[in-house]
Amino acid sequence: MSSFGSGYNQNENVKHFLEVERFSVSPQTVFTSELTERLYTWWSAHQPALPKRSEFDILDHRKLVPYLYLYRFNEPNVIEYRLNGEAIVAAIGRSQAGNVFSAADEDPEMAALANYLMDVAEARQAHCCRGTLAFVDKKHVCFESIDCPLLGDDGNVSHVVGLLVPEFAKGGRRSAL
Repeated sequence: MSSFGSGYNQNENVKHFLEVERFSVSPQTVFTSELTERLYTWWSAHQPALPKRSEFDILDHRKLVPYLYLYRFNEPNVIEYRLNGEAIVAAIGRSQAGNVFSAADEDPEMAALANYLMDVAEARQAHCCRGTLAFVDKKHVCFESIDCPLLGDDGNVSHVVGLLVPEFAKGGRRSAL
């Protein structure tokens, strides 16, 4: 069974996961969510350097907490889903916290996610995703998310912090804070 959703059709869910629009973020990016923009503003304030994981204090981002998630690279190709906020749990259908996965994962959705996160880490640049939650059987729910790499003490990307903002109607309105 998939890590996401209850109505699991592996081929369809992977197809939907792969249909999500993904792109590198720049200062010219126009976000559909004020929350996504807020996390990017914090992250980009550290440029041209990347912020360290130790510089990200969740208490400084209280309004974002329900939408936040954090991944940790345990090994170069092994990723642990460290935390996810309540809005993500509600949107996805269950908590992913504690799940460990890799590009070689038997679950193709998790393998695709691992490959994407490794690309984010290698690019050392924030990435935005937009699409629907069709991969968890919620085609009616649009979302915007952002993934921001964070450095460990050794100067390598050790974490990716991000947030996912579900919009419960197609059409792209700005999220209320």
